[in-house]
Amino acid sequence: MDELPVKNAIISVYDKTNLDILINYLNNQDCYYNIWTSGGTFNYINSNKLSNYLCKISDLTEFPEILGGRVKTLHPKVYGGLLADSDKLEHVADMNNNNLIMFDLVVVNLYPFKQVTSQEHSEEEAIENIDIGGVSLIRAGAKNYKHISVLTNPEQYNDYINTNNTIEYRKKLAIGAFKYIASYDMDIGMYFDNNTIYRTFTKKIPLKYGLNPYQENANILSIDNNELPFTILNGKPGYINVIDAVQSWKLVCEVKNVVGYEAVTSFKHTTPTGLAINYGITDYEQNYFSVNEYTSSLAITFLRARNIDPLSSFGDFVAISGIVDVETAKCISSQVSDGIIALGYDEMALDILKKKKSGKYIILQGEINDTLTVEYKEYNGLCLSSNKNNAIISDTWFTNIPTNNKEFSNMNKTDLMLANILLKYTPSNSVAFSYNGQVLGVGAGQQNRVDCVRLAGNKMKTWFLRHHPDVLELRQQLKREGVKKQDIINSEYNLINTGLLKDKGKFLQQKINHICLASDGFFPFSDNIDVANEYGVKYIIQPGGSIRDDIVIQSCNKYDILMVLTDKRMFYH
Repeated sequence: MDELPVKNAIISVYDKTNLDILINYLNNQDCYYNIWTSGGTFNYINSNKLSNYLCKISDLTEFPEILGGRVKTLHPKVYGGLLADSDKLEHVADMNNNNLIMFDLVVVNLYPFKQVTSQEHSEEEAIENIDIGGVSLIRAGAKNYKHISVLTNPEQYNDYINTNNTIEYRKKLAIGAFKYIASYDMDIGMYFDNNTIYRTFTKKIPLKYGLNPYQENANILSIDNNELPFTILNGKPGYINVIDAVQSWKLVCEVKNVVGYEAVTSFKHTTPTGLAINYGITDYEQNYFSVNEYTSSLAITFLRARNIDPLSSFGDFVAISGIVDVETAKCISSQVSDGIIALGYDEMALDILKKKKSGKYIILQGEINDTLTVEYKEYNGLCLSSNKNNAIISDTWFTNIPTNNKEFSNMNKTDLMLANILLKYTPSNSVAFSYNGQVLGVGAGQQNRVDCVRLAGNKMKTWFLRHHPDVLELRQQLKREGVKKQDIINSEYNLINTGLLKDKGKFLQQKINHICLASDGFFPFSDNIDVANEYGVKYIIQPGGSIRDDIVIQSCNKYDILMVLTDKRMFYH
């Protein structure tokens, strides 16, 4: 009978998870698998009697471990067997002439440098957890991937056992090994030099183009191997879609966490057109769409959000904090929209949405895995960094009310919260008007705050005027005539803006009440309050901190406006 062939593995691991599974697999191969090891790994394998072919590396090198274990494997008899290319005759000759053995497998994971340095430690402890030999073993084995498999993570063992050990697979392992030691070295480098920051960007999904069609080489990338904040269920998102999806998703999740209601927002070009929660239906909404037709509160919330500014929402990106049901999916499918991100989808709802836009509708499932604490932004060759804005509005933000009027209802408080949260995800300068569980007007990206107030206020006014009897009559007439939905909306806006609408001022005066306003920065002058009063604002939330706060407070008292000062600016760029 022919003798079984002999193979050789080097195993040197700090993390010994699943090591018994791997060694048991090696024991049952059609060969003798000599396991060469040292130190704690040798003691672990030996004490647990995992292998009958356990060998000490010091027996191979004929040189003892020295320097308290700092030097164990750094020897030509080890690295000759790791780096020898058996396809090259001169390598084979060198191996034979020096009586060296070839290695087939390297299993190494490193001292836990990052784990040790992330908790209380001394510099001496950090230094002792800088792995030298392990890194060299991994690098040598990965370089010779044509002949050697390299495992650096216990989670790889089952995959290795169940996968054909082809050269393509070994190359994949080698790539992972190089990334592993690169990450390890970066951790060490950042520890000793905190002015240097390394980040790893991994291409996940190619995009057709960037912001504009001529901006090629566009991709979605993960940062430091973190998972993406969404899973693509349908369609191919574009560059702007991704920005809108991420920002809108964070907005609705924060609203849900703070106020406890499911939230829906419509985003267009990185700015929310509005925001709604299902906090009760206004008379206007009863007239505009028959909510009695719906049993789903989420569908009603979507209709509320989409009805805030349907002119701007045309071709939007929708974000929903909850699970999309069939009724909600049907409502969405009837609107012109580019995509949606939500917590999840009922099976039938997903089928309905997948048919939208001839099967190209973008459907994302949002993931709640935001673990990054620092944000980095690149501008023309430089990079800015700061901690993320993790400020979350709460009851404690309502303790500083310097105005004479200090009375507000739970509804008023919720509206102030909604508007303030929305500004956190809106390009500055920005102001938002809210009413009855909705943000009805957003003024964003302006150079002065008065323009923000007017822009947001006019949008809020338009929302009310779209429920004017003459506008509702026009809407019903055009529906009977079979006019398309968006053309009806355009006609509504035209009627409002042409001056033909009767008694606009009287209608607004009768209907507008309890309007809330949030500002992402302080009001530098009282003119902002004067303009806010023109739009019927009765409640304001803003950070304060201006040298003219006293004048702004006096102006609020003049109009009997309640104002909350939070000391929390909400700028976003």
